[in-house]
Amino acid sequence: MNSFAYHFTHHLTQRARPIVLASLAALAACGTPESKVSEATEPALTASAPAPSRAKGPLSNADHMDDYKRDIAAWISQRNSKDIYAGQPQALLRGIVVLSIHVDGDGAVQTIRMLRGPGDRELEQRAMQSVWRASPLPRPTRALASGRSIVGFSETWLFNNDGRFQLRSVALEQKRTNF
Repeated sequence: MNSFAYHFTHHLTQRARPIVLASLAALAACGTPESKVSEATEPALTASAPAPSRAKGPLSNADHMDDYKRDIAAWISQRNSKDIYAGQPQALLRGIVVLSIHVDGDGAVQTIRMLRGPGDRELEQRAMQSVWRASPLPRPTRALASGRSIVGFSETWLFNNDGRFQLRSVALEQKRTNF
């Protein structure tokens, strides 16, 4: 889907979106082999777990959500070390991506949903992929889960111009500009 179509469908109301997407799928099907028709879908704003995993993440010691988010951010950073930059984030960032992440009691990522993105599909996909690469994540404590089977939270990716990132929960203070 080209950039215009993505931004157009991204901003449609919930009521009009299914009609427009069905129209786009029908247009995409014209002259396309039948097996390709099912591939015309809405832009990936949500990602579900790729395949169930029996592995469990390490147990987090966090009893509060802010501490758990720091554990998760440190874990994701360790598992994506080549994509992490050291030091302060630059004053004017290339992009900011905010994801909503849902984790089960074993630390397995259940869903990832983009809450905010810069419109740069590369950065948005890299943020989501960094979570999948780090999965399973640290398991929430019973106190943190409070009887729920799934724990949800949001995290922010701060991308420098070179495409490397830091996670806000563990990032240093951002540099300031001298305007």
